[in-house]
Amino acid sequence: MAYINKLSSGNFQVQIRLKGLKPIYKTFSTKKMATDFARQVEGDTAALRMCLDRCIAPLRSTTQNIELDFEGELHERGEATLQAIYSGEIDPITGSALIGALADQARLKEQTELEARLSYLESKL
Repeated sequence: MAYINKLSSGNFQVQIRLKGLKPIYKTFSTKKMATDFARQVEGDTAALRMCLDRCIAPLRSTTQNIELDFEGELHERGEATLQAIYSGEIDPITGSALIGALADQARLKEQTELEARLSYLESKL
């Protein structure tokens, strides 16, 4: 998005902010020159974005069968998953799903242990 501000010197400053990029600042002597510049830059980035969307396919999750040696505690399984991602055995999307599943398993284990402790404490009362 472009913003045009009139400076105290009488010049016009264009400020263009695009997602993921540093802001662009440029000063012009007339407002027409400033608006023309802003339209050109915004038009170029819109055209570039459209070309990239058409030319480069978005990342998608793939289905793959994987065999990992998951033994040990949950944190060791997480480390094994990260190592598999780093070495390229599994893609980052699949690795993220595995890490999420391990986190869910950790929460379930924690809840089960808390229920067991609460039952124990209640039986002592």
